[in-house]
Amino acid sequence: MSETKPLRAPSILAGAIEPDNEKITDIIFQSVPKIMEKVKEITESDSVCTCKARVICTNATKDSVPHHVKNGEGLIHMGNIEELNKTNIELCENFEGCTKSPDGKCMIAQKYKEWIADQKWKAVDETSSQGEGKEKLNQETSYMVCTEYEGVIYFKDDGQALRPYINGEALLYLSNNYIKWLKVAEEGKNYPYCDEADSKDAQNKKTVTLGIGFTFCKDEDEHWKILEEVLGWTEEDINEIIHEIFDNGKDYSIDDKYYITDEQVAELFNTSIYREYIPNLNAAIKANNAKKKEPITYTQRELEAMFDFSYNSGLAKDSEDHTYSLSIEDEEKIIYYYLSKDQDGGVKAVDALTPDKDMRRRLNQMNLFFNPDDEKAYEFNENLDQLRDSLGF
Repeated sequence: MSETKPLRAPSILAGAIEPDNEKITDIIFQSVPKIMEKVKEITESDSVCTCKARVICTNATKDSVPHHVKNGEGLIHMGNIEELNKTNIELCENFEGCTKSPDGKCMIAQKYKEWIADQKWKAVDETSSQGEGKEKLNQETSYMVCTEYEGVIYFKDDGQALRPYINGEALLYLSNNYIKWLKVAEEGKNYPYCDEADSKDAQNKKTVTLGIGFTFCKDEDEHWKILEEVLGWTEEDINEIIHEIFDNGKDYSIDDKYYITDEQVAELFNTSIYREYIPNLNAAIKANNAKKKEPITYTQRELEAMFDFSYNSGLAKDSEDHTYSLSIEDEEKIIYYYLSKDQDGGVKAVDALTPDKDMRRRLNQMNLFFNPDDEKAYEFNENLDQLRDSLGF
């Protein structure tokens, strides 16, 4: 069964590392609720054209209809989107109006080179690349950002696929506030090291941490592929690091052989969360909601708290059909209580089963989820007694 991927906004995840991208973060955050509204506004009367290569903008006026994207030859592309790639950002014409423009006019068809963020589509299909810079578009997830008037441009026929994200049934993106919170939680380092807070199982697997909580171990897996893809590390490099740290006590803080830059830290994080951790969370939410008469919806903070569980503890798809994590049925796991929004049950489970060394992260995570009125929840709180009291331990 195919799975809808979350909208990917690389600059958002690097936001805390690359402050210049914060405007794009804000645009996405403010525009997300508008997408469903805009989908609803598009009437059947504008569906004479049945192709799937038309786009709309969250700030387009109500009388605006979806317009076509031009292909690499500058021709209006009619049909599906298979021939379009992330560099095809030119529209055949302006939208009928812009709700954010002072004069009400849209000029995106003329100003696309200046106004489209990074001059490319976001959340492209990296698995079907046509060459460097030629990754194909994904109708369900790809979008562009108009930085001039803070709009998100997306495929018109996306409406159904986007519905879970708009309704709070799936995680769309991670906020800058959460990224800053996560960097404190992880105490990340730009070199490989053994995290003393790791579980016995992680230590037995010889798990190495790098950057903002990115991990790899002696068992070759998808993370090895990401290390090769992002950093160019070979199997020999990875095995050397694991051997040196666990067998020889190597301290890479005083040896810059495998030191990585902040940009590489961000890319490791971005790649892993969109390939693994966000899809796994969304699959868990979907599986849980499938058992309900009415789907449970979540706020951005609640979704980020559950993402943090996915990132820190894992939500591997280990069900019989490999579509979701069995953790959602495990009453010893906090994710079980997050999904049902059961604070009392969550407190009891965490109090009984969580080792003291893990409480710092878990209590702050629970505070994000269960204390919506705490305006400072994204400011990582080191006063654990205060957190215990506020959560009802």
